[in-house]
Amino acid sequence: MVSESLPSPQARGPRACHSTDYIRLQQELIAVRTSFDRQIAQLTRLNRISNTLLSLQQGGHGLQVFAETIPDVLDMAIGVVWELSGRQVVDHSACGLDLEDKDWRHLGLELLDRLLAHETHETIRADAAEIPLLAQSDLCDVLICRCINGENQCIGVVMAANTVTLSGMFDPISNETLAVLTQVAERFAAHLEIRRFHDLLDLRLQELKDSEERLQRVLQGTNDGWWDWDLSSNLCLVSSRWIAMLGGESREPQLREGFWLECIQPSDRDRFERNLRQALEGQGADTLEQEVELCRKDGRALPVLVRGTVSHDDQGQAVRFSCTILDLTERKRHEAHVHRLAFYDDLTELPNRRGLMDQLPGAIASFQTTGQRMALLMIDLDGFKTLNDTYGHAAGDQMLRIVGQRLRQRLRNNDLVARLGGDEFMVVLHALGQDLQTAQARARGVAEEILDQLSQPYQLDVGISHHSASIGVAVIDHRSATASDLMQHADVALYESKGAGRATVRVFNTHMQEQVTRRVRLEQELRTSIEQQELALHLQGIVNGAGILSGAEALLRWPRSGGPVVKPDDFIAIAEDSGLIHTIGEWSLMRVGAVLRQWSAELPADFRISVNLSPNQFLHPQFVERTLQQLQDAGIESLRLKLEITEATIMDDLDKVTERMNHLRDHGVEFSLDDFGTGYSSISYLRQLPFKEVKIDKSYVQRFLSNPNDAAVIRSVVSLCQSLGMDVVAEGIETEEQWHRLRDYGCDRFQGYLFSLPREPGPTGPGSLLHTRWQQTSQD
Repeated sequence: MVSESLPSPQARGPRACHSTDYIRLQQELIAVRTSFDRQIAQLTRLNRISNTLLSLQQGGHGLQVFAETIPDVLDMAIGVVWELSGRQVVDHSACGLDLEDKDWRHLGLELLDRLLAHETHETIRADAAEIPLLAQSDLCDVLICRCINGENQCIGVVMAANTVTLSGMFDPISNETLAVLTQVAERFAAHLEIRRFHDLLDLRLQELKDSEERLQRVLQGTNDGWWDWDLSSNLCLVSSRWIAMLGGESREPQLREGFWLECIQPSDRDRFERNLRQALEGQGADTLEQEVELCRKDGRALPVLVRGTVSHDDQGQAVRFSCTILDLTERKRHEAHVHRLAFYDDLTELPNRRGLMDQLPGAIASFQTTGQRMALLMIDLDGFKTLNDTYGHAAGDQMLRIVGQRLRQRLRNNDLVARLGGDEFMVVLHALGQDLQTAQARARGVAEEILDQLSQPYQLDVGISHHSASIGVAVIDHRSATASDLMQHADVALYESKGAGRATVRVFNTHMQEQVTRRVRLEQELRTSIEQQELALHLQGIVNGAGILSGAEALLRWPRSGGPVVKPDDFIAIAEDSGLIHTIGEWSLMRVGAVLRQWSAELPADFRISVNLSPNQFLHPQFVERTLQQLQDAGIESLRLKLEITEATIMDDLDKVTERMNHLRDHGVEFSLDDFGTGYSSISYLRQLPFKEVKIDKSYVQRFLSNPNDAAVIRSVVSLCQSLGMDVVAEGIETEEQWHRLRDYGCDRFQGYLFSLPREPGPTGPGSLLHTRWQQTSQD
């Protein structure tokens, strides 16, 4: 271009070319060359930035590199860079300045505001005099530029400047200088964006690494195996734990070809393949969860829980199947243990009530399908409570185990024996035939054999013990085709067996059910009668040897509304079984107290009213306290009360009976041993317990005139009681001959229809209890 604008020296001639023009031309050429060299040098320096940044160690930010590049490339004294995040300064760096002298950090935001005001991405000049910090620093030739990322966000600011004292040493600021600083700003923005991308990538990689480590720890902690099946390559990566679970050895995961369906037990394989195919084909959920058994190398089956997830590509095709397997060996062992605890008796190792009820429906369904009848045998051990109370629970437990063993040995393999609880056992007999009578006969035969087995002596640690059993049998028919019906019928039959004297077998029949229904109805009516106060208290007088009234016995009567009077023998047992006896007993004492208060002015000095007690009443934990409280509330003297108990009460718990009798005797209450001669008639009871009198049972009184043995028993009882200082009362006297003979034997008091009929106490006094003849005797 220079040669085209100027004529050559030859054209102008030697004289036309003046020396001044030549010198000027030389200077322009030098200037052009200098500028060109400077641009090449600047570009070279800019290119060195990339190499410098690449050589930075991982994590280096490069701000100082750009700060040093600005003076180097632009041939200026000072270079400063700021990294921004919104309106926050992340970091800054400078070359040619001491950043600790002044608040250079916040200068970046002030410069950003000036750049935003110009609405340009190019480098602009800034007046140092308008910026206090720059003026204080004696700066001039200030150039600033924004750093814009790909999302058109400002992420940094760069500044180049000279100092006033050194400005003459550098070339003047040109447009090329502004353009070069703009390039520096662009590279700085690119560097920050790349660095932030790498930081984000490092963060994600670290998070992925942490996640993998956590997953590995979790898998190790849960003891799970895992695999990952790539469907496109048909390669399956299995973990070392997976390999170990199947009996192999490996410290690292292994890659194998194809899926491991052959490792699944044949019994589970078809169902697993079907579920896997449905998951891979997208039929339903893309997850799979199933319990299967795997084949270990040693041949053992390994129960596992398979949990898998299917991954799909953009077209919805299954590309990967990732799963874990959980070893269920311990869980299955625990479940089996829990099942045994739930359905089996730990003591005898027989099924318990729940186990029986779990299997009973199957036996009933078999009858409904085949017509082969089955039967339930409900077994209750006689005298087991006495063994427990005498020798302790260890002896009782030992006996229960022996009973379980004997029952198992007697029964067939398809029969079932269970322990319901306490001393109750249940036997289920199968395949007894289709005919009902035949099935009942066979069931009775088995029950009698069992009864014989259980009656054999028991060799216990405490010695040899003898026991019997009571058995109730119920054979299924179309009217009792449910488990509850069978259980109820067997229970009814067992109740009949106990009522028949124990050590017996009873087979359920409809008559038993009628009796049960009647008992239930009577119990309901009895409850109603108690609530409506329909019970009545009758008194039967007791006389001494002279025929004079000396006491009375309280007798309970139930004049049922709308029906005949119910005998005590018919409802007392029901009251005892239902627990109503306690309410009745409290009511009886209250009525006796009312009668004694009403007759208090006319009572003979030794007059007492006797009240009968059942074993359930007397052994109730609060009986003593309640009785004494009732006497106190009624305002009567305990000296007027006599309590009658039977030998059955004594046998239940001798120590407790002794303690309670002594306690009540200390408060003035007397005791009478009722129905003596009908039970064990143990002399030791009479010697140990504080009885005041003994009542000879009426069965002896009715026979002794014609039966020498009964007469001898009565004389012996009288002699024994006299030697022990006890009175003797004879019950059931109906003739004067009986009275005179018993009086001659030495009996002290007498009771029976000869002297008094049971009647409700009236307002006329105790004398009204006796017949008219004996009333006059008592008055005399």
